[in-house]
Amino acid sequence: MQLAAILRRQWILTCVMVVLTLVGVIGVLVKLSWTYQSTGSVVFLISKNSAKNFGGNPYLGFDTALNQTADVVRYEVMDITTANHLAAQGYPGSYTVTDAIDTAGPVLLVQVTGHNKTAVEHTLYGVLNQISVKLNTLQAGVAPDNQIRELTIATSPKATVLVSKKARPLLEVLGIGFILIIGVPSIVDAVRNRGSAQKGARRESASRSEPGQVPARSGYASDRPARSGYSSERPDGPDYGAQPRVPTPARPYDTADRSEATRRSGEPSEKGSPERQARAARRP
Repeated sequence: MQLAAILRRQWILTCVMVVLTLVGVIGVLVKLSWTYQSTGSVVFLISKNSAKNFGGNPYLGFDTALNQTADVVRYEVMDITTANHLAAQGYPGSYTVTDAIDTAGPVLLVQVTGHNKTAVEHTLYGVLNQISVKLNTLQAGVAPDNQIRELTIATSPKATVLVSKKARPLLEVLGIGFILIIGVPSIVDAVRNRGSAQKGARRESASRSEPGQVPARSGYASDRPARSGYSSERPDGPDYGAQPRVPTPARPYDTADRSEATRRSGEPSEKGSPERQARAARRP
């Protein structure tokens, strides 16, 4: 929720990052061509004379000599000179020749990749033919019935699209764009909030330092200054509030108080007012 609020506050910057991400994705889709791949497999067999020992079945005579011969041919076909020779003959695709990892037999796996589908398919047949040429060159001067043979056992006549070659940079662009969409607005929003907080703090300190200004009271008792001589904390000791209150004895009602009460209430006292007492004294 906080991230959504940040993106809403910085919606202009967020939109800019989204547009940049879309531009990057479109650029990857347009600039990077699709990659095509074509594969083939070649197996090495014993000679015809050697197959006679197995009833004429060459697949019963696999031995380590065939694996070693396949390795030698693989190194020769992968040589840079051979690659340049194939490219000069019209086979421009990039290729690799490796031992098949799913079998212990003398099987070579050929993979050709490129951005042109037709060139990839054409290069595959050129590499397969070059394996046969290199094998015959190694056995030059050997009778044909005593030569090790090679046989193409699988090919992909039509090149297929390698989605991973284009999906990987596309995912990288999307990942960078996602980081920018979230990271840049968050950083800008944090910087702005920090600047606003600093401005507010400076304003508050300036208002406190100006003379003649009374700070606003919040209305809470905790915010009001305590009176001098009083303490909000209760002193330690016995609980004075729990002791019973002793009534104060009434003062005796003397004559002076009665005369004063009579004078205030307007009623004559027993002795009368002073004027009346003076007149009574002059009488015979």
